[in-house]
Amino acid sequence: MTLLGIGQFTSQALAVITGAERMARSLGHTSTRPEHILWALAGAMPILQKYGVTHGEVRRRLLSPLTQGTAEVSTSGLVPLSEDAKTVVRRAADEANRHNHPHNRRNGNRHLISTEDLLLAIMKDSGLPAFWLVADHIGDYDTVCETLGIT
Repeated sequence: MTLLGIGQFTSQALAVITGAERMARSLGHTSTRPEHILWALAGAMPILQKYGVTHGEVRRRLLSPLTQGTAEVSTSGLVPLSEDAKTVVRRAADEANRHNHPHNRRNGNRHLISTEDLLLAIMKDSGLPAFWLVADHIGDYDTVCETLGIT
């Protein structure tokens, strides 16, 4: 978690990143991907569950296909963020600073990354499978912003 540092996240967002890493490790994956982050967000954001983005849906549509054909790997130690996941975290930092929404708290001159910022960062990249799962249930970036009450 040296990409931005633990102090750059709200406690809920940090729990999401930690939960995503634990899920990746439990599945024997070699990196923590945006799909793992979305899985953790599904448990942390009731609004996602309301629209059908649940742990089960993420696991069925996104994580199970990643696991098929995966070689056995160690299930101990840190599972680093993939390049796509690093990009999601960087974009989440941009989202935190762009939107002065009620979910964000400040740490000095920067806003802390919230769970909402992580979700919006995923919705910035239509190349991510996680984007399409959310888009299928809720809609595009603008619709997700509207659903979260972020302008």
